[in-house]
Amino acid sequence: MFNPTFLALGAPFNALGDTRNDRDYAQKSDLISGFAQGEFSVTDRLRITAGARFNHEKKSGSRTLAVVQGPLSTAPAAVVAAVFRALNIESHSISGKISEDSFNPMVNVQYDVTDDLMLYASYAKGTKAGGFDIRSNSLPTSTTVAKPGAFEFEDESADNFEAGLKYKGRNVALNLSLYRTDYQDLQVNIFDGTLNFNVRNAAEARTQGVEADFRAALADGLTVSGAIAYLDFKFTNFTDGQCYYLQVPGANGFCDYSGKRNALSPKWSGNLNVDYTTPVTAGVKVAFNVNADFSSSYIAAANLDPRTHQDGYVKLGARLALAEVDDRWEVALIGRNLTNQRILQTASSMPLATTITRNAGNAYNGIVDRPRTIAVQLTGRF
Repeated sequence: MFNPTFLALGAPFNALGDTRNDRDYAQKSDLISGFAQGEFSVTDRLRITAGARFNHEKKSGSRTLAVVQGPLSTAPAAVVAAVFRALNIESHSISGKISEDSFNPMVNVQYDVTDDLMLYASYAKGTKAGGFDIRSNSLPTSTTVAKPGAFEFEDESADNFEAGLKYKGRNVALNLSLYRTDYQDLQVNIFDGTLNFNVRNAAEARTQGVEADFRAALADGLTVSGAIAYLDFKFTNFTDGQCYYLQVPGANGFCDYSGKRNALSPKWSGNLNVDYTTPVTAGVKVAFNVNADFSSSYIAAANLDPRTHQDGYVKLGARLALAEVDDRWEVALIGRNLTNQRILQTASSMPLATTITRNAGNAYNGIVDRPRTIAVQLTGRF
């Protein structure tokens, strides 16, 4: 919806004043699914679990969009329609049907080396059903807009491989895993550079890495725990990515993300926690926690715009609590982000920023993590 403020702008944007695009969307789905899983003990220490799920799904969907002028809009309907088309929006109606079958097997092998140590390896295939795009603003076959919209998209599949170990001793617990996931026909929202996001099967990607976490009891009431992760998340084939400001598109009007790391995927991340609890009287205890979360650098925008680069950081927190030994009441002083880090969680270009400036400038919005926060928390349990 464009409010009447646009009426005060110069041509052609004044034609957008007091206009809107109304849409009706409907979808019906029928799903038949079957699942089976079983476990076989090869020996007392070796187990194999296998299973599979079969889905048969039928969907039908429809979308209708109409450009509507309000009472304050005085521009000719043809002019309004032309300006909307310049934004890749046009009145249309479309419907379709989908019938899909998916078979998703899984297998998991576990071996108990000792009573405390277990090794495992697994494979699983997953499928995300296809469907219809509710948000797109033009027909996929349109010849009257610069970048046609979308409607039907196919299912997405992923093959996951994982191996690792789990150790649980008297005072120490440790988990370690190595994984790799290959995505095919990845369903992605592709921004067309104006106002519209279109869902398409436009990408293939690979996620692989190592994750580890531990917990150790060092003394009575004193524990240390933490986790660390290494992540390699890259697009292996994605030629229809949104171009960021001043990036030169390819012949298809989009930018090639193939071989590039995905947004919001730092190479390294993790946390470390120290907890100490001790009684101060027969019925009261004191508990102290200090924690740190860390991350290496990453890009915060889905279009991989380097202007949204977030540097690596360490975020500190702490908690001091006085409580009844059975936790029926507690008074706690809590501090979060004590180093007052400014952490960009997500970012993007403002819609229409480059259109209004005729590509002479850009504007960004973003969401940042909360700054330093100090709180007092009172808890009662009855």
